[in-house]
Amino acid sequence: MKDVALRMSGSRAAAPTMYFEGARQLIYSSLERIGTLLPPAKQQLFYAVAVDLLPRGSFNAYACFPNQEASYVLLDTGVIDFFGNLAAVFTMLAETADGTPLPPFSEQQIIDFIWASGLIYYGSIDDPERKDCGIRDIERLGAVHAPKLHFGQLPLHLRVPALNLSMGAVIFLVCHEIAHVLNQGHPTLSESIGSGFCLNLENMADEWLADEMAFQLMIDYAIRFPDRAKVKCLLSSVDFALTCLNLMQSAFPYYWGERMDGEQFVVVRESLGHPMAAARRAAYRKLFAARIPPAFFTLDDRFETIESRYATMIRKGARPSTEFEETTETSRLIDEMSHGRSRDDGRKNEGS
Repeated sequence: MKDVALRMSGSRAAAPTMYFEGARQLIYSSLERIGTLLPPAKQQLFYAVAVDLLPRGSFNAYACFPNQEASYVLLDTGVIDFFGNLAAVFTMLAETADGTPLPPFSEQQIIDFIWASGLIYYGSIDDPERKDCGIRDIERLGAVHAPKLHFGQLPLHLRVPALNLSMGAVIFLVCHEIAHVLNQGHPTLSESIGSGFCLNLENMADEWLADEMAFQLMIDYAIRFPDRAKVKCLLSSVDFALTCLNLMQSAFPYYWGERMDGEQFVVVRESLGHPMAAARRAAYRKLFAARIPPAFFTLDDRFETIESRYATMIRKGARPSTEFEETTETSRLIDEMSHGRSRDDGRKNEGS
């Protein structure tokens, strides 16, 4: 818990090895159960897919298909930071929406926490489409150094739901990537009609197929838990994950404006080959409503209300506080000096 607290508060540059291992074990234990839900013909391929974490602070997931070798899935550790931070924020704010006392954080601190996730989401080095995102000083304000809200800062009764929500979102993302592997072998759209111009449509179709399989797997996985509260939390985790992505797309859009009637519109920073998060969330809600009886559980709009409010504030100019930038910069400098001392100590040991 101390390591996690340091990491989430920006006092440690990235998830430590111990935390990697804990997250990896949670992912694999979940996948072990999820694989049993697949038809026997797909189980062997599912269990052959390895999943691992890369020590990078950005938000990225990769389904990798090496030639003549088993496919595998990689996640940047920023995925865990991103969902962990926002799970803590959303869980706390959803609680206050029910009439409980306000959280011990100012509005500015909440904006800071959301900006920390924005730095993660748009801080990818390898994705040129996300480079020009309007978030200033990405290189200086490294996402891993930005202060985040960790579970230890939540009231005790909210910590487990927040953790389940966070890990459920990570498992959904992993299932989505594995679904890409399981869906391989179908003729592509460009192959079917002989046109290279269909690449974006082909990618879009692949994303929808991967989502549909991941949605079904997450629902099947959740409803088998004996703990009713955990079932509800896991069912909500997919909606939460897509709401988080929509928060990023609507808070940091390519362009936004306001119509005559006061209604706002945004043009999101998403590639043509990916559906918008709002559309993906609508697809999940439609499938959810078809499978889960309303008498058992219905998805409410608390997460969406929270997301919409803060996205509007950030679009209209809400920026990180001076304290946020100073804390982030201080953490980065301390980390640089620490790494410099480690390298110097290593050279001294080699010399001796």
